[in-house]
Amino acid sequence: MKVSLNWLKNYVHITLPTEELAEKLTMVGLEVKAISNGKGKDEILDIEVTPNRSDCLSILGIAREVAATTGFKLQSVASRVEENELPPQNAKRKAKSTCAEVEIQDKQGCSRYTGRLISNIKVGPSPLWMQRRLLNLGLKPINNVVDITNYVMLERGQPLHAFDFKKIKSVKSKSQARKIIIRKAKAGEKIITLDNEEKELDGQTLIIADCQKPLAVAGVIGGQNSGIDENTNTVFLESAYFKPLQIRKTSRKLAISTESSYRFERGVCSKEIDLASERAAQLLEEFAEGKLEEVVWAGRNKKKKQELELRYDQVKRILGIDISEERIKKILTTLQFEISFSDKKRIRVKIPYFRSDIERESDLIEEIARIFGFQNIPLVMPPARISLFEKSKSEIVSKKLKEILISSGFGEIITNSLTSDRAIVEQGGKEKKIIHIFNPLTIEQEIMRPSLFSNALNVLAWNFNYRAERVKIFELGKIYYYSEKGEAYEDKNLLLTIFGKKENVWYKKGKEFKQSLSVPRLDFYDIKGIVEKILFELGISNYSFTEGKDSRFSRLCAVLKIKNKKIGILGEVSKDILVHYGLKQRVYLCEINFKCLVDLSNFKKKFSPISKYPTICRDIALLVKDKITCGEIISIIRKNGGELINNIHLFDIYQGKQVPRGHKSLAFSIEYQGKEETLTDTEINNVDNKIRQQLSKKLKATTR
Repeated sequence: MKVSLNWLKNYVHITLPTEELAEKLTMVGLEVKAISNGKGKDEILDIEVTPNRSDCLSILGIAREVAATTGFKLQSVASRVEENELPPQNAKRKAKSTCAEVEIQDKQGCSRYTGRLISNIKVGPSPLWMQRRLLNLGLKPINNVVDITNYVMLERGQPLHAFDFKKIKSVKSKSQARKIIIRKAKAGEKIITLDNEEKELDGQTLIIADCQKPLAVAGVIGGQNSGIDENTNTVFLESAYFKPLQIRKTSRKLAISTESSYRFERGVCSKEIDLASERAAQLLEEFAEGKLEEVVWAGRNKKKKQELELRYDQVKRILGIDISEERIKKILTTLQFEISFSDKKRIRVKIPYFRSDIERESDLIEEIARIFGFQNIPLVMPPARISLFEKSKSEIVSKKLKEILISSGFGEIITNSLTSDRAIVEQGGKEKKIIHIFNPLTIEQEIMRPSLFSNALNVLAWNFNYRAERVKIFELGKIYYYSEKGEAYEDKNLLLTIFGKKENVWYKKGKEFKQSLSVPRLDFYDIKGIVEKILFELGISNYSFTEGKDSRFSRLCAVLKIKNKKIGILGEVSKDILVHYGLKQRVYLCEINFKCLVDLSNFKKKFSPISKYPTICRDIALLVKDKITCGEIISIIRKNGGELINNIHLFDIYQGKQVPRGHKSLAFSIEYQGKEETLTDTEINNVDNKIRQQLSKKLKATTR
């Protein structure tokens, strides 16, 4: 905003050099970008006004800031109306044959509208001093009526508009009253603006109209059909409050930006509606020989909180300095805050009508800081206490999991929590009740994922299409579903998936490389091995893998259980599912409940001395049914061998001609070791016989 120094001096007796004044204004938040010379030995300050300080978009507003910053006395603006005086809300307009009526149809877009009917107008050039001031601030003089409305707008910050009263069409009634209507435009309505451009309006544009046609685009620009010309002798002077958002949208839509719209967009003071209108009427009487006939209005002024309480200790706490009570009071009174109450702990102040940005105690503290001077506040580090931060168990487990997997060659992925219902159907059904999105952006984001399964396969497919030879990835992410009670539930899972060649494989090059079966590939036991590593590192024992059935997996599927509670599932992904993702390699996947891992993890390490006594190995070959798992056999061996068993190793699985149909042969190597003495053959034979008897009794196993 451009400000005339000579004009400022009408309201504040300024004795400072211009550069020093500019520096002071900049330090209180009104940055002076440039100083230039104007007409009539004037200096023009180009000031950057922040959006919240709409009260500074006027000469009077800047004058108030200059007075508060420099301590110079603020002179009152010449006007016949006191600043605390407003027309009564329920007053009746005089009934005259030449009167105007005001009707606000859109009360959201216009909450207050005042009109003054001024007759006996003599249109001509405005005084040279007024023309000079307008030119210095970037406005072109037109005639005394239009120049006065612009002059008052620059002076007080309230935009005004003057209509030729005779161009306002009469209401079809005996009274012949001319009616001003504030309404939304009808779709397709057109208006020729004062800059001689035709604009088509839509149903969202707020306009000023008579009973037949639009007269102006509210708050933005007037129309030619009601403009002031040399034949005008009666003026209807408009002053109103329009909703800032409404004016901003209209200005952008019509690509019209004016001094009026600039101020309305940032919000004008509702009390200035009548003060500015009275000031303009005074100038029209003085420089256009006008005569005030009557005042009409509609709507109510916007109510605002009148008082705020300020606590002295809060000033010190927020600013970090001790400002005396007397200095605080002086700063606020120079900013025209009126003190209504004070004691040793607090004061209560009345907010000036023009300060719409002051809403809370912190706003008052900010005013004190900028007038006191930010440069006067010492730069110190804020006091702080060093406290120990203890991570939750969930955070510790999460970090540990990522360390284990990354060190094992896995890469982390993060996928979208939304997926498609089709992806769940392709997995062979819905295990849990799905949470659907009411208004999804795309069909690929229509449900909240009940599993990490489909998103991981999408990542694998992307890597496969880019000819990745080996992929090992994991995701620690949230899943969502309805509980049995119908409540939306959020959980967290860990997903691991692998496919491709094993690491560090030596093979022959050439023709044998192409789809060679001799190239070792990642398989079920690789993913099972990493799961066992995770459980070991988290201190989880007594787990088991049992045969599982799941539509997402092939026959090679296992359920991870701890104390007979299912916490995860792993296996080879079904070929029917892989077809949907274009994957032509075997894929192995595991999904484990993260909360169970957190609850069961134990980071307390227990150390036991290494036995100094030798180990003795015994082999045992068993013939069992196909359905019996290796885990069941090992569990019985450990239970009956007790502390004497140091290790159990499966070294052979055989199914062939020598083995009956529906059976298999398993060979185990059992390592025995004493903790306190060397074991004798008799002791080992007793344990070995007990193990064989229990295997025969519980699993009907026979030794070979």
